[in-house]
Amino acid sequence: MKFPIYNEINIKDDKEQNFSLITLKLDNKSAPLVFNITALEKSQARFLNLIEQFIIQKDLSPSFPYPIYVISDHENYKGNLRLIQSREHLPDFFKVSDRKPVNKEESIIKKNNMVCDKVSNFNHQESTYKILKFSEKHKKMYMQSFEGDFLEQLLKNIRNK
Repeated sequence: MKFPIYNEINIKDDKEQNFSLITLKLDNKSAPLVFNITALEKSQARFLNLIEQFIIQKDLSPSFPYPIYVISDHENYKGNLRLIQSREHLPDFFKVSDRKPVNKEESIIKKNNMVCDKVSNFNHQESTYKILKFSEKHKKMYMQSFEGDFLEQLLKNIRNK
């Protein structure tokens, strides 16, 4: 058993056949994926579309169970992928040393693998929609609590004068 550290895929040439061979056995069920396409200067937009097609064909979620990142300097991207500028911008959570885990860590990793298997079996598109709808209600409640606090402070200031 090993820690879920970044699985980085460096794409250096812009041939679609090589990309399909590289991604044949990839998924984000055991570790987060990082596609590095900075070497492809002008064809980065095309490869962002290829990565999106890869996610759709494999029926993966770009967020669950592990995230999918793309290191790119492409601008004006409007898709679902998380674009970052360099490796330094990757979250530190998965930047761990590749050492053998102790027993307690090993048991946690086994539980995590079981949960990842369950997460990979569910309909992530429907669940993402439900999560967004749920979060909208919480955001609305959060904003209303700000308004309520403001009105209480206003009322308190009026009564004290």
